[in-house]
Amino acid sequence: MNDFIIYVNELKEKNIEKYKIIGISCFVILSTTLFKSNKDLKPFIPDCFLLNEQYKDYVYDSRTVLVSRICRVIYESDDSKLNSIRKNLHFFLVNKINNSNTNTNTPKKSSSGIKEWMGSKNNE
Repeated sequence: MNDFIIYVNELKEKNIEKYKIIGISCFVILSTTLFKSNKDLKPFIPDCFLLNEQYKDYVYDSRTVLVSRICRVIYESDDSKLNSIRKNLHFFLVNKINNSNTNTNTPKKSSSGIKEWMGSKNNE
């Protein structure tokens, strides 16, 4: 998750270079931590990168093909579209970080269950 925090900090900048947005986008799309399955990318891609239409299914079968398409979209974007993509990526990563932080604060199920968890809470 530390990489994601670094990328969030980069995306806070208003005047971010295209190559940084391309790199962060590639990292996000290729991350199996964020997207377990390629089909999980289907709702994310058009919303985040402001696409007018959905890519065909064969593009989503390969993350590298998808990355190449998105790199082209970013490379050909004007400043206003690039700023919107930056904001969308920032919003997405902030939400993922916040969700992972709330998930780590909840107790995990273990073999001894609630008794072990309560014992560790009493020892604090």
